[in-house]
Amino acid sequence: MAHRRLLTEHKMILKRKDLANFVASPEESDINTWHFLVFGLQECPYEGGYYWGTLLFPRDYPFKPPRIKFFTP
Repeated sequence: MAHRRLLTEHKMILKRKDLANFVASPEESDINTWHFLVFGLQECPYEGGYYWGTLLFPRDYPFKPPRIKFFTP
């Protein structure tokens, strides 16, 4: 169930045009591991910043939430 749900969510993210400061994509070899990048928007305290992390989805997603890990301090 998680595999199908994550594929659907990835397709939905790719279609959205309003996510100017966010990119997320699963690893090619593991749909349960996604990498994301958040860009600081203009005129905000994080302007010019890049924040990278991973989302680790459990096998029983969406009934359990993903773990989030940031690599950017």
